[in-house]
Amino acid sequence: MALLSPHNPEKGKLPGLALLTVFAVGLLMGAVISHTTFPRDVRSVTLTSPSGLLTLQQTSSAALRRPLVDPPLVCPPCNSTVCALCQPRLPCNCVGLKVSTCMSRDPALMEVPGAYGKRLGLPAAERVNGLLIEELLPKLQFRPEYSYGQIHDVEGLGHIVPWLLGNQVDLNSARRRVFMDLGANRFETSTAWFMRTYPVEFDEIHAFEMTTVFIPPIEKLARLPNPPNITAYRALVGIRDLPPSASGVPGIDILRFIKNDLRIKEEDTFILKMDIEGAEWDVLPLLLRDSEALALIDELFVEVHYGDPALAQCGWNEYYPRTIDDAVELVRNLRKAGLRTHLWP
Repeated sequence: MALLSPHNPEKGKLPGLALLTVFAVGLLMGAVISHTTFPRDVRSVTLTSPSGLLTLQQTSSAALRRPLVDPPLVCPPCNSTVCALCQPRLPCNCVGLKVSTCMSRDPALMEVPGAYGKRLGLPAAERVNGLLIEELLPKLQFRPEYSYGQIHDVEGLGHIVPWLLGNQVDLNSARRRVFMDLGANRFETSTAWFMRTYPVEFDEIHAFEMTTVFIPPIEKLARLPNPPNITAYRALVGIRDLPPSASGVPGIDILRFIKNDLRIKEEDTFILKMDIEGAEWDVLPLLLRDSEALALIDELFVEVHYGDPALAQCGWNEYYPRTIDDAVELVRNLRKAGLRTHLWP
């Protein structure tokens, strides 16, 4: 208290003395820190595809420099030898257009309700086998996050996550747990999303893709505690078996394959994702008439293709005369039949 007294003649010496003391302590701490080894944090937060969810991954320092996300697919010029990889998602006349931003949005809708519109907490619309499921939202092209401007990836999946069947029912206790990806595209496009996000440890993954872009990262997957057995098929998914085309790609009757080749049983966990570029209009009506196959699927994620002005730049004009109303009717019929169905964006 003497140092604070107005009658203390030594009070003016305090600032200089204090600064010298702090400086000395700083030098001492610096010497200690320079000789201390701190554990190196080699964690990385990487953006998973295509949900926009952040996944914390334990990885090596070398792997930190390797991106785990494919860049948005850009359609090359029509004279490019890889132009076929864009079909039919992006026709060649959409040069330079990114898949992630191809859908047109209503600016007014992005402002009100915009940032506060429901996306992860969508109200339940109905029940499938007694369990609640999300509303379809055709006015938002089934893509609430993107339509509201909350994300900038038309293929955002956050709104589906709360409604996964695996969040409500124990699907992981089944002895056989199978994920089938029809129209897999690249490994990161959807297979990786299900591995990271769906609450089941799959022991089998069967991926169908017409092109050769599906390449699992075998070395990374091998480091998992229980890596799944992944089988890739180059085939055209449909309702009949066909001999190889001129490009060497055969057709496959997918319902027959599920029942007879994979021999899926009702007691198995079987999750199916379907993005087969319009062939769903052949496969799904047939599925509705096949009670045996219908009973095998626990949950279906399907991208239903249709013609709509908002999706014209995504190359969807070729799906006319199918409309968004047809898509809603198809999904509702699947739900009424007892199949838990979500629209895959």
